[in-house]
Amino acid sequence: MGKAFIDAAKKNEKATFYHTTADCAAAHGASADGVAIFRTFDEPKVVYTGPADSRDMEVFFRENSVESLFAFSDDSVEPIFHNSSPAMIYF
Repeated sequence: MGKAFIDAAKKNEKATFYHTTADCAAAHGASADGVAIFRTFDEPKVVYTGPADSRDMEVFFRENSVESLFAFSDDSVEPIFHNSSPAMIYF
């Protein structure tokens, strides 16, 4: 799991990635030898449950890096349209 995580993290320049100890993971509600995203929107913690594959992790990171509902702005153009993410826009 660790090598796949590091490989996926190297391909993402927009997020900060941490590798930590089992004790630190447990203190934050995560499990050792696992991957979790801690964020400030929607669900605050999302746990990766897929295989130890860097491509699958990249998709997981991308899909869980954008809020489900947000005000449309210049900052939201890239996550929606650059990644060809499906979106419903209410004006």
